[in-house]
Amino acid sequence: MYNGGVRIGFSEPYVAIYSHEGTTVSYANGQKMARGVSANMTGRSGSDSKFYADNVEAESAAGKFTGGTLNLTVDGLSLEAEKLMRGLPVATSLTVGEETVQVYADNDDADTPYVGVGYIEKWQYEGVQTYRPVVIYKCKLTTPDESAQTEAENTDWQPQNLSFDVVRSDKEKRDWRLRGEHQDTEAAALAVIKQVLNITGA
Repeated sequence: MYNGGVRIGFSEPYVAIYSHEGTTVSYANGQKMARGVSANMTGRSGSDSKFYADNVEAESAAGKFTGGTLNLTVDGLSLEAEKLMRGLPVATSLTVGEETVQVYADNDDADTPYVGVGYIEKWQYEGVQTYRPVVIYKCKLTTPDESAQTEAENTDWQPQNLSFDVVRSDKEKRDWRLRGEHQDTEAAALAVIKQVLNITGA
C-alpha cells in the first residue's frame, strides 16, 4: 500500500482523559467529541544549534519539538465531550415549572484536564482513497470562543472552533503525536485511534 498522496478529508474526532504513572501513559472515558470539519496542527521547536569550525558551519543539530497548537473545527461539541474536556463541575438541578433541568456552571470548580485527541485524515493517491489515523498524545483545551447569529432567509452554518495547547507526553521519549499507516477503510483507521485512546463501545 502506498502511504502517501494528498489529504482530501477529515473526520471522527475523538477525545479521552490523559493520565500517567511515571513514563506509562493511559487514557480513560474516551468518546467522540463531534462531527469533524477541519484540523490544523502548528508546532513549535527550539532553535537549531550550529557549530562552526574552519570558518564555516561544520555541524548542525535541529531544534526539538517544544509544543504546539491544535485547532479543530467541528459542527458542535456534544455536552458530554464538553464536560469532559473542560472539566466542568457536576451538574445542578434547576426546576422550571414542573420540569427539572440539569445545568452546568462555569466557575472556579472547573478543572480543565489534559486529554488525548484522535482523528482521521482521508487521503487520495491515483484515485485510491485511504484513511490515516492521527493521535495527539497530550493536550489541553483552551476556553473556546463562542458566537451565534440570528437565523436569516438562508441557513448560516455556524461550526465551533476549538484550540488545544499541545505538549510532549510523559512517555520515555516524550512522544507528542502518533500517525498510523494508511488504512483501506475509515473503520480500520478508527480502530487504531480507539486502541491507542483505550476507547470501547463509543
